[in-house]
Amino acid sequence: MADKKLAQSTDYVIKELSIVSRGSKIDISGLFEEINLYDNLLTPVRSGNIVIIDAINLTQNLLLDGTEYLIFIAEKAENLLPFSGLYKIYKQSNRATLTPNSESYVLHFVSDELLFSNQQKINQCYEATYSDITRSILKDYLRVPETEFKGKFDLSFGVAKFIMPNLSPLDAINLCSKRALDKNNSPNFLFFQNNDGFNFCTLPTLSKQTEKYKLNFNVKNTSENIEEELFGVRSYQVIKQFDYLKSLQQGVFAGTFIGFDPVTRQIVKREKNYTDLTEKLKLDRPNYTLDQNRLNVSNYNSFGSRVSFFPVFSTQNSSSYIQSTNKTSLTNLEPTDEYIFERRAILEAFLNKRIRLLMPGNFGLSSGYNVLLPIPTSGFKRNNTEDIDEILAGKYIIVATRHIIRYTQHETVIDVASIEGIRPVNTASVNNAKYIQQSQQGQFGTN
Repeated sequence: MADKKLAQSTDYVIKELSIVSRGSKIDISGLFEEINLYDNLLTPVRSGNIVIIDAINLTQNLLLDGTEYLIFIAEKAENLLPFSGLYKIYKQSNRATLTPNSESYVLHFVSDELLFSNQQKINQCYEATYSDITRSILKDYLRVPETEFKGKFDLSFGVAKFIMPNLSPLDAINLCSKRALDKNNSPNFLFFQNNDGFNFCTLPTLSKQTEKYKLNFNVKNTSENIEEELFGVRSYQVIKQFDYLKSLQQGVFAGTFIGFDPVTRQIVKREKNYTDLTEKLKLDRPNYTLDQNRLNVSNYNSFGSRVSFFPVFSTQNSSSYIQSTNKTSLTNLEPTDEYIFERRAILEAFLNKRIRLLMPGNFGLSSGYNVLLPIPTSGFKRNNTEDIDEILAGKYIIVATRHIIRYTQHETVIDVASIEGIRPVNTASVNNAKYIQQSQQGQFGTN
């Protein structure tokens, strides 16, 4: 791969691939068979693995005991989409003999923050917003440099006062992301690492950003501009277009939160539906429809679809006894009734429409970025209509990325999801209820 000019969209250039062990570097750019790099919106750090074909007894020379680092620096061509990473090698697996003089094995690596996090626990009282707590943990416990704070960092609302319950730093940040509320009291914060560094941001922040790339479905290997083919979809698979049953079970359409306040001994019951979620997320076109069951009850009013039980503390605000004897305890009550039920429903709604795309290798694609996806229709094209799939086409957030780097080619697999639909909510399906009633009365098919 010495030629720095991009001849094909799957070309790449490795500038450095080496293992650092005991103060020295060993070049392994001629030993690898495949490198996999991963990042994901739902995992805190990046990870990967590398398949090694070893004919120089590398294992014995390095000892591979968990102290080694992997340096990977690459680009598509000269100064085109550069990528660099420093990872900790934490495991060797699948070691097998190929010939009497060679063997193969897999080295697994991860961002050093994960291993550093597992070496310590946090026992500290915090009184701050969850976003400030997260930033403090990254700096004070994980010693994350300022260069890694170039990602999106949203401000959470509401001051929390609690003692971190003996958690590792990354587990503590995960706790913060689950409890943090945005300005609309919506629990949709995510913590992840991508090309920009660490991010602590909301789904609306991700979904409202301008798309970073516009992908295309043009014919391959015909464009004179090879760089344009870097954004050409080679194939795609609809992982999930809708799952009505799981959406019901996760409370996406409607559900009930029941809380018990252990201090006032009161029970709180709150009914929630998808309209509440979309108003908080500021969605113009949610990717769900309106339906009625055989009792003519809308799925948006089926509050028994999911019921959550959890301690609640909001009733203490109306307690005259607490107001008069211990008013300071009311300053930072945890709003469990806001995030316990809604967070799971929001994530299920977000992941309800997902597509997996195979792309030419592109180091610019990373989780958290937006892409515009003009998916073409696969069937007959109607007159006076664009050749676009009205259900699937639109703007998507990259949920997960996998870079597959083999000795002769670089490919990228991305999973994308969208919390918004391209069409308005379909209300015509409520008419289906009359057919259910007819079938119950033995009249189906007679009209």
